[in-house]
Amino acid sequence: MPQWLIYGSNDTTQRRVFVRPQDVRAVMESNDGSSILVLGNGTQIAVSTPALTVMAAISDPPEPPVMVARIDPPTNPTPMLSGAAEPFATVVVRDGGTQVVVTKADATERWEANTTPLSPGNHTLIATQTDIFGLISKPSAPCSIVIEAPAPPPAPTITGTVTSPTDTMPALSGTAKPGAWIIVLDGYTQIAVSTADGTGHWVFLITAPLTVGNHSIVATQTDTVTGLVSEPSAPYIVDIADLAPPTPPASESLPFVPPAVPPEPSETVFAPSESREPFVVTDAPATSETPVAGTPAAEDTF
Repeated sequence: MPQWLIYGSNDTTQRRVFVRPQDVRAVMESNDGSSILVLGNGTQIAVSTPALTVMAAISDPPEPPVMVARIDPPTNPTPMLSGAAEPFATVVVRDGGTQVVVTKADATERWEANTTPLSPGNHTLIATQTDIFGLISKPSAPCSIVIEAPAPPPAPTITGTVTSPTDTMPALSGTAKPGAWIIVLDGYTQIAVSTADGTGHWVFLITAPLTVGNHSIVATQTDTVTGLVSEPSAPYIVDIADLAPPTPPASESLPFVPPAVPPEPSETVFAPSESREPFVVTDAPATSETPVAGTPAAEDTF
Protein backbone atom coordinates (compact mmCIF):
# COMPACT_ATOMS: atom_id res chain seq x y z
CA MET A 1 0.00 0.00 0.00
CA PRO A 2 1.51 3.38 -0.92
CA GLN A 3 2.76 5.19 2.16
CA TRP A 4 5.46 7.83 2.46
CA LEU A 5 7.39 9.81 5.06
CA ILE A 6 6.41 13.47 5.03
CA TYR A 7 7.53 16.57 6.88
CA GLY A 8 5.18 18.45 9.16
CA SER A 9 4.23 21.98 8.21
CA ASN A 10 6.03 23.70 11.09
CA ASP A 11 8.74 21.24 12.03
CA THR A 12 10.92 18.52 10.61
CA THR A 13 9.26 15.60 12.46
CA GLN A 14 8.68 12.75 10.07
CA ARG A 15 5.37 10.85 10.00
CA ARG A 16 3.63 8.50 7.62
CA VAL A 17 0.82 9.55 5.31
CA PHE A 18 -1.57 7.47 3.24
CA VAL A 19 -2.72 8.97 -0.03
CA ARG A 20 -5.20 7.45 -2.45
CA PRO A 21 -3.80 7.19 -5.98
CA GLN A 22 -6.92 8.81 -7.44
CA ASP A 23 -6.24 11.91 -5.31
CA VAL A 24 -2.74 12.47 -6.74
CA ARG A 25 -2.73 14.75 -9.78
CA ALA A 26 1.01 15.17 -10.14
CA VAL A 27 4.35 14.15 -8.63
CA MET A 28 7.22 16.64 -8.70
CA GLU A 29 10.83 15.83 -7.89
CA SER A 30 12.72 18.14 -5.50
CA ASN A 31 16.40 19.04 -5.74
CA ASP A 32 17.21 16.94 -2.66
CA GLY A 33 15.74 13.78 -4.24
CA SER A 34 12.46 13.92 -2.37
CA SER A 35 9.08 14.35 -4.00
CA ILE A 36 6.16 16.69 -3.87
CA LEU A 37 2.67 15.22 -4.26
CA VAL A 38 0.14 17.55 -5.83
CA LEU A 39 -3.39 16.54 -4.90
CA GLY A 40 -6.56 17.27 -6.82
CA ASN A 41 -7.55 20.13 -4.50
CA GLY A 42 -4.18 21.85 -5.05
CA THR A 43 -2.61 20.69 -1.81
CA GLN A 44 1.09 19.89 -2.06
CA ILE A 45 2.71 17.30 0.21
CA ALA A 46 6.47 16.99 0.45
CA VAL A 47 7.60 13.40 0.94
CA SER A 48 11.02 11.89 1.37
CA THR A 49 10.37 9.15 -1.18
CA PRO A 50 11.85 9.64 -4.67
CA ALA A 51 9.32 10.52 -7.35
CA LEU A 52 9.86 7.32 -9.34
CA THR A 53 9.13 5.24 -6.25
CA VAL A 54 5.98 7.23 -5.60
CA MET A 55 4.77 6.70 -9.12
CA ALA A 56 5.44 2.96 -8.93
CA ALA A 57 3.60 2.71 -5.62
CA ILE A 58 0.57 4.50 -7.02
CA SER A 59 0.31 2.30 -10.09
CA ASP A 60 1.31 -1.13 -8.70
CA PRO A 61 -1.36 -3.40 -7.10
CA PRO A 62 -0.63 -5.03 -3.73
CA GLU A 63 0.94 -8.42 -3.38
CA PRO A 64 -1.35 -11.47 -3.06
CA PRO A 65 -2.43 -12.07 0.54
CA VAL A 66 -1.25 -15.01 2.62
CA MET A 67 -3.89 -17.56 3.75
CA VAL A 68 -3.98 -20.66 5.94
CA ALA A 69 -6.94 -22.80 7.06
CA ARG A 70 -7.74 -24.45 10.39
CA ILE A 71 -10.44 -27.14 10.49
CA ASP A 72 -11.41 -28.39 13.93
CA PRO A 73 -13.11 -30.82 14.01
CA PRO A 74 -12.68 -32.27 10.49
CA THR A 75 -16.46 -32.21 10.04
CA ASN A 76 -16.70 -28.47 10.79
CA PRO A 77 -18.39 -26.93 7.70
CA THR A 78 -17.20 -23.39 8.58
CA PRO A 79 -13.41 -23.62 8.98
CA MET A 80 -11.35 -20.70 10.26
CA LEU A 81 -9.17 -18.94 7.68
CA SER A 82 -6.40 -16.48 8.60
CA GLY A 83 -3.43 -14.77 6.99
CA ALA A 84 -1.64 -11.53 6.17
CA ALA A 85 -2.51 -8.60 3.91
CA GLU A 86 -1.79 -4.89 3.70
CA PRO A 87 -3.16 -2.80 6.60
CA PHE A 88 -6.88 -2.21 6.29
CA ALA A 89 -7.07 -4.06 2.97
CA THR A 90 -10.28 -5.95 2.14
CA VAL A 91 -9.69 -9.69 1.80
CA VAL A 92 -12.06 -11.81 -0.31
CA VAL A 93 -11.86 -15.63 -0.33
CA ARG A 94 -13.57 -17.71 -3.01
CA ASP A 95 -14.33 -21.41 -3.31
CA GLY A 96 -14.31 -21.76 -7.08
CA GLY A 97 -16.71 -19.04 -8.16
CA THR A 98 -18.45 -18.77 -4.77
CA GLN A 99 -17.47 -16.04 -2.31
CA VAL A 100 -17.09 -17.61 1.16
CA VAL A 101 -15.24 -14.87 3.14
CA VAL A 102 -15.12 -11.06 3.11
CA THR A 103 -13.10 -9.41 5.87
CA LYS A 104 -10.52 -6.65 6.52
CA ALA A 105 -6.92 -6.80 7.66
CA ASP A 106 -6.10 -4.87 10.81
CA ALA A 107 -3.31 -2.33 11.32
CA THR A 108 -0.85 -5.18 11.99
CA GLU A 109 -1.65 -6.73 8.59
CA ARG A 110 -3.47 -9.74 10.17
CA TRP A 111 -6.90 -11.03 9.20
CA GLU A 112 -9.06 -14.03 10.09
CA ALA A 113 -12.65 -15.17 9.50
CA ASN A 114 -14.84 -18.27 9.31
CA THR A 115 -16.18 -19.35 5.96
CA THR A 116 -19.81 -19.68 5.10
CA PRO A 117 -20.98 -23.34 5.40
CA LEU A 118 -19.13 -25.65 3.00
CA SER A 119 -20.45 -29.00 1.80
CA PRO A 120 -18.58 -32.22 2.67
CA GLY A 121 -15.73 -32.95 0.24
CA ASN A 122 -12.70 -31.24 -1.28
CA HIS A 123 -12.47 -27.45 -1.62
CA THR A 124 -9.79 -25.24 -3.19
CA LEU A 125 -9.80 -21.71 -1.77
CA ILE A 126 -8.05 -18.63 -3.15
CA ALA A 127 -7.86 -15.10 -1.71
CA THR A 128 -7.35 -11.61 -3.10
CA GLN A 129 -6.91 -8.28 -1.35
CA THR A 130 -8.06 -4.82 -2.32
CA ASP A 131 -5.93 -2.07 -0.78
CA ILE A 132 -7.21 1.26 0.46
CA PHE A 133 -6.50 2.76 -2.95
CA GLY A 134 -8.85 0.30 -4.65
CA LEU A 135 -6.07 -1.74 -6.28
CA ILE A 136 -6.74 -5.50 -6.41
CA SER A 137 -4.00 -8.07 -5.96
CA LYS A 138 -3.47 -11.24 -7.87
CA PRO A 139 -4.92 -14.45 -6.36
CA SER A 140 -3.09 -16.10 -3.50
CA ALA A 141 -1.64 -19.59 -3.64
CA PRO A 142 -4.49 -22.18 -3.50
CA CYS A 143 -5.44 -23.52 -0.09
CA SER A 144 -6.90 -27.05 -0.29
CA ILE A 145 -9.13 -28.33 2.48
CA VAL A 146 -11.33 -31.38 3.02
CA ILE A 147 -14.62 -31.27 4.94
CA GLU A 148 -15.56 -34.70 6.24
CA ALA A 149 -19.18 -35.80 6.17
CA PRO A 150 -20.62 -35.98 9.70
CA ALA A 151 -21.76 -39.34 10.99
CA PRO A 152 -25.28 -39.83 12.40
CA PRO A 153 -25.51 -39.91 16.20
CA PRO A 154 -25.54 -43.26 17.97
CA ALA A 155 -28.81 -44.84 19.00
CA PRO A 156 -30.15 -43.50 22.31
CA THR A 157 -30.99 -45.67 25.29
CA ILE A 158 -34.52 -46.14 26.61
CA THR A 159 -36.02 -47.65 29.74
CA GLY A 160 -39.21 -47.19 31.72
CA THR A 161 -40.91 -47.33 35.09
CA VAL A 162 -44.05 -49.48 35.35
CA THR A 163 -45.91 -49.24 38.66
CA SER A 164 -48.12 -52.32 38.09
CA PRO A 165 -48.94 -54.90 35.41
CA THR A 166 -51.96 -52.79 34.47
CA ASP A 167 -50.06 -49.46 34.30
CA THR A 168 -51.00 -48.18 30.84
CA MET A 169 -48.97 -44.95 31.09
CA PRO A 170 -45.42 -45.85 32.15
CA ALA A 171 -42.76 -43.15 32.56
CA LEU A 172 -40.06 -43.44 29.89
CA SER A 173 -36.47 -42.18 30.21
CA GLY A 174 -33.04 -42.64 28.65
CA THR A 175 -29.81 -41.03 27.44
CA ALA A 176 -28.82 -39.33 24.19
CA LYS A 177 -26.59 -36.56 22.83
CA PRO A 178 -27.13 -33.32 24.82
CA GLY A 179 -29.79 -31.19 23.16
CA ALA A 180 -30.89 -33.95 20.75
CA TRP A 181 -34.54 -34.42 19.79
CA ILE A 182 -35.96 -37.73 21.03
CA ILE A 183 -38.81 -39.47 19.20
CA VAL A 184 -40.44 -42.48 20.91
CA LEU A 185 -42.28 -45.06 18.81
CA ASP A 186 -44.64 -47.88 19.73
CA GLY A 187 -44.16 -50.04 16.66
CA TYR A 188 -44.68 -47.52 13.84
CA THR A 189 -46.79 -45.11 15.93
CA GLN A 190 -45.16 -42.03 17.44
CA ILE A 191 -46.21 -41.73 21.08
CA ALA A 192 -43.75 -39.18 22.51
CA VAL A 193 -41.33 -36.36 21.64
CA SER A 194 -38.73 -35.12 24.11
CA THR A 195 -35.40 -33.25 24.24
CA ALA A 196 -32.23 -34.39 25.99
CA ASP A 197 -30.95 -31.96 28.60
CA GLY A 198 -27.41 -30.61 28.92
CA THR A 199 -26.24 -33.87 30.53
CA GLY A 200 -27.83 -36.03 27.82
CA HIS A 201 -30.77 -37.32 29.90
CA TRP A 202 -34.39 -37.24 28.81
CA VAL A 203 -37.71 -38.17 30.49
CA PHE A 204 -41.24 -38.48 29.13
CA LEU A 205 -44.55 -39.51 30.71
CA ILE A 206 -46.95 -41.18 28.30
CA THR A 207 -50.27 -39.31 28.28
CA ALA A 208 -52.26 -41.58 25.95
CA PRO A 209 -52.90 -44.94 27.65
CA LEU A 210 -51.40 -48.01 26.00
CA THR A 211 -53.75 -50.78 25.03
CA VAL A 212 -53.80 -54.17 26.71
CA GLY A 213 -51.13 -56.47 25.29
CA ASN A 214 -47.46 -56.44 24.30
CA HIS A 215 -45.71 -53.21 23.21
CA SER A 216 -42.20 -52.90 21.73
CA ILE A 217 -41.14 -49.28 22.38
CA VAL A 218 -38.02 -47.76 20.74
CA ALA A 219 -36.47 -44.29 20.53
CA THR A 220 -34.39 -42.37 17.97
CA GLN A 221 -32.42 -39.15 18.37
CA THR A 222 -31.92 -36.31 15.86
CA ASP A 223 -28.74 -34.21 15.91
CA THR A 224 -29.96 -30.59 15.97
CA VAL A 225 -26.76 -29.38 14.23
CA THR A 226 -26.52 -31.81 11.32
CA GLY A 227 -30.16 -32.95 11.20
CA LEU A 228 -29.00 -36.58 11.03
CA VAL A 229 -31.18 -39.27 12.67
CA SER A 230 -29.83 -42.24 14.61
CA GLU A 231 -30.78 -45.87 14.33
CA PRO A 232 -33.56 -47.02 16.70
CA SER A 233 -32.63 -47.96 20.25
CA ALA A 234 -32.91 -51.45 21.63
CA PRO A 235 -36.63 -52.08 22.29
CA TYR A 236 -38.17 -51.58 25.70
CA ILE A 237 -40.91 -54.20 26.12
CA VAL A 238 -44.09 -53.31 27.99
CA ASP A 239 -46.77 -55.98 28.54
CA ILE A 240 -50.05 -54.46 29.74
CA ALA A 241 -52.13 -57.05 31.62
CA ASP A 242 -55.93 -57.22 31.58
CA LEU A 243 -57.26 -57.70 35.14
CA ALA A 244 -60.89 -56.80 34.42
CA PRO A 245 -63.51 -59.31 35.77
CA PRO A 246 -64.31 -62.06 33.27
CA THR A 247 -67.45 -61.66 31.23
CA PRO A 248 -70.06 -64.39 32.02
CA PRO A 249 -70.82 -66.71 29.14
CA ALA A 250 -73.87 -65.89 27.10
CA SER A 251 -76.96 -68.09 27.93
CA GLU A 252 -78.16 -70.52 25.26
CA SER A 253 -81.36 -69.32 23.61
CA LEU A 254 -84.06 -72.06 23.28
CA PRO A 255 -86.99 -71.93 20.86
CA PHE A 256 -90.38 -70.96 22.35
CA VAL A 257 -92.79 -73.90 22.82
CA PRO A 258 -96.39 -72.91 23.71
CA PRO A 259 -98.00 -74.90 26.55
CA ALA A 260 -100.28 -77.79 25.62
CA VAL A 261 -104.07 -77.04 25.78
CA PRO A 262 -105.95 -79.79 27.76
CA PRO A 263 -109.05 -81.32 26.04
CA GLU A 264 -112.47 -80.07 27.16
CA PRO A 265 -114.18 -82.55 29.58
CA SER A 266 -117.20 -84.56 28.26
CA GLU A 267 -120.58 -84.80 30.15
CA THR A 268 -121.67 -88.23 31.43
CA VAL A 269 -125.47 -88.89 31.72
CA PHE A 270 -126.87 -91.88 33.60
CA ALA A 271 -130.03 -93.63 32.34
CA PRO A 272 -132.95 -94.01 34.80
CA SER A 273 -132.55 -97.74 35.09
CA GLU A 274 -131.18 -100.09 37.56
CA SER A 275 -128.25 -100.93 35.43
CA ARG A 276 -126.86 -97.41 35.87
CA GLU A 277 -124.87 -97.78 32.72
CA PRO A 278 -123.67 -94.39 31.59
CA PHE A 279 -123.78 -93.09 28.15
CA VAL A 280 -122.19 -90.03 26.64
CA VAL A 281 -124.15 -87.09 25.37
CA THR A 282 -122.45 -85.41 22.50
CA ASP A 283 -123.33 -82.40 20.44
CA ALA A 284 -124.21 -84.49 17.42
CA PRO A 285 -127.89 -84.07 16.33
CA ALA A 286 -130.25 -87.02 16.63
CA THR A 287 -130.84 -88.89 13.38
CA SER A 288 -134.04 -90.80 14.48
CA GLU A 289 -136.74 -90.79 17.08
CA THR A 290 -135.75 -94.11 18.53
CA PRO A 291 -136.40 -93.95 22.26
CA VAL A 292 -133.47 -94.31 24.51
CA ALA A 293 -133.18 -97.65 26.18
CA GLY A 294 -134.74 -97.74 29.57
CA THR A 295 -137.15 -94.93 28.86
CA PRO A 296 -140.92 -95.76 29.14
CA ALA A 297 -142.85 -95.53 25.96
CA ALA A 298 -145.20 -92.67 25.61
CA GLU A 299 -148.89 -93.58 25.96
CA ASP A 300 -151.36 -92.77 23.24
CA THR A 301 -153.71 -90.08 24.22
CA PHE A 302 -157.14 -90.01 22.82
